[in-house]
Amino acid sequence: MVKQLIYIGIVLIVLVIVYFRSREPLKAILTASIIITPWQGGLWMASIAQDLYLSTIIFFILFVLSFFEKNQRRPLQRFYIPVLITALFMLIGCIFSASNAVNQIQANRGIYSFVERYLMFYCIYNGVRKPSDIKYVLAGFFISIGFQGALAMIQFKFWSFTIGVIDERDAGDFWRANGTFFHANAFGMFLAIIIPLAYRMIMVAYREGKKRARNIYILVFVLGVGGLVTCQNRGSWIGFSIAMVALFIVDMVLDRGKIRRYLTRMLIPLGVLAFIGLLFLGDLLQKRMFESDADIQIENRTRQMEESKALIAEHPWFGVGYQNYREHIGWEFVHNVYLLIASELGYWGLTCFIIFMAIWLYNIIRGSLSNNYLIRNLSLGLGASLIVFLIASIPGPGYHLLGSKLGNHIWMIIGFTAALNDVGRRYDPKKVQAFYRRKGVSDQNLQQHMNQLRQQWKSVVISGGLKKQNRRIQ
Repeated sequence: MVKQLIYIGIVLIVLVIVYFRSREPLKAILTASIIITPWQGGLWMASIAQDLYLSTIIFFILFVLSFFEKNQRRPLQRFYIPVLITALFMLIGCIFSASNAVNQIQANRGIYSFVERYLMFYCIYNGVRKPSDIKYVLAGFFISIGFQGALAMIQFKFWSFTIGVIDERDAGDFWRANGTFFHANAFGMFLAIIIPLAYRMIMVAYREGKKRARNIYILVFVLGVGGLVTCQNRGSWIGFSIAMVALFIVDMVLDRGKIRRYLTRMLIPLGVLAFIGLLFLGDLLQKRMFESDADIQIENRTRQMEESKALIAEHPWFGVGYQNYREHIGWEFVHNVYLLIASELGYWGLTCFIIFMAIWLYNIIRGSLSNNYLIRNLSLGLGASLIVFLIASIPGPGYHLLGSKLGNHIWMIIGFTAALNDVGRRYDPKKVQAFYRRKGVSDQNLQQHMNQLRQQWKSVVISGGLKKQNRRIQ
């Protein structure tokens, strides 16, 4: 308890400093909240057998304060109706599932989890209302995976290393790094779904001539990949590899300009780095992928899948209740997120989950077709994130397990995807120019407004490096 209070005190002091030192304090606090979301520090709530994390409290405060901010979206638009309706249906399903659950306390955790996750979705979505806001969310994601990746590599080298409070609990696989997550599998998926965004920002920084920014993003990418290797999660490895190869092919086929030339030049150094990595980690990768306990795992998980299908047949519509899988089958859970959701929340819950993924995909497609170079690049990265998640979820149930925190990040990323499209539409230079012309703004003032808009878009890329007058995000 003393450790928890010290942790909370330190974080609150940092947040107070951030609030008074930042030009946009609420945006800076949003960044800090994203960073600490994977951390384990919190206060125990016995009524639902769940920790109330400090990050959740801060997100709730941001939710309340958002109603008093200027330049907000219209009331209904703030809640992003497609996700709000889906979340409400998820809650309804959880309530029906909990009504007949063997373990009522555990079943009620599902209700809490969807409220918490929608809260985070709302704060991310409404925290990005203009182009310059995008950098605050990206900073939160990138600082988080940089810190987590560095911590994972230390854990991999020194098995007994721990910071305390934020990472003191783990699943017992001491030979696998897990950052501040409870389980290495969820940790691997967390890294794998965010790293593609760092890759896309490397491309943007290169195009904009921002060498310092490019080097920072490369460092984030390397730390994230290093952490991903040390977690030894096969599902994330496979999903990430497929997604990154797809991204690389898209760049080589669709981009006929500087990006293709840049990637072509990078093939040799990347090949050298891959060769060096295989020299040091080749045995680890081979044993983990093809030897180790792979055969036993496949046999066990095949049995789990068959048992879960039988459970679904017995309770098809609303399942057995959130976190109640173990009450009916000897296993704690089935290692497949789709079957686990169908088992615990029934076809109702699985349908809601599929709709939720469809909303994510819809926003990715919209962003990928945007004329805005930044929106298009980030949407391609988010498309890779979706590929990673869908593939890694076949052997991994991390999204559906409340303690893993992975589900929170999925909701935040979908909120970010939707916000990108909204900002790209509202701050499209052609629309902004037409708006000011209808208002009768003079040509001189119009040019000033357009320059300010251009600087907002360019501010997303960390300043530094050579300034080039003719480069534009749009």
